[in-house]
Amino acid sequence: MKKLLTLCLLVLVFTCKAQNEEEVSRVPGGFIFGAQMTTSGVGLNINYLFGKSNLQWVIALHANSVRDSRENMIESAFGDQGKRYVYGKMNYFFVLAPSVGIQHNIFPAKKGNIMDVSVGINLGPSIGLTTPYYLEVFNPVPGNAFYGIREKSAYDPAIHAYSDIIGRAGIFNGEFDFNTSIGAHARVYALLDFARAYRYISGFEVGINADLYGDPVEIVASEGRFENQSTFISASIGLIIGNRW
Repeated sequence: MKKLLTLCLLVLVFTCKAQNEEEVSRVPGGFIFGAQMTTSGVGLNINYLFGKSNLQWVIALHANSVRDSRENMIESAFGDQGKRYVYGKMNYFFVLAPSVGIQHNIFPAKKGNIMDVSVGINLGPSIGLTTPYYLEVFNPVPGNAFYGIREKSAYDPAIHAYSDIIGRAGIFNGEFDFNTSIGAHARVYALLDFARAYRYISGFEVGINADLYGDPVEIVASEGRFENQSTFISASIGLIIGNRW
């Protein structure tokens, strides 16, 4: 997050130096692409805007990863021969959210202004995708607990204990067996555009995302009063670039 904030400030400084004092005539329609970091993961988005110069309709597609707040990396019981991993993690969780919305330009760029500020809201379905979290585990040879083989297996709290786990196997070391959850997506944001050029967009965006599902999404194994949740809310900040026509 600190690195992304630093990059955003560098974009601001660079674009501010390139400003001129001429009146800016905005083209209302176009595409915006963005890379974001959220309080629960990272994401990408693409928006298509059309309408008037001060009020646009938005068609958007957002994709981002989601982490549970209980996810913490721990050291392997196998020491230097093991790898760090998240104990109790059942699944990776990704969200794909197509949406429609409206964006209002509340602070148009013009002579004397260094940026164009818009606020917007998007609503639509939320498609949650979970795929198993794979671990490298130690299976001892029958009759000898000190010898065995390394195997890759999806984490199962009923089978795998801390003493059996060598470390994380990686998302590409297992099968992509996706389960789908359908819910609702909402997003509010502010777009700060520092590009004073006629047809370009560049700057950064801050927002709040909310994804709601009917049933809890299994990311981490439930333990005691710590249950999986069905509502995910996160703040985000990201760099954006785009083009108008």
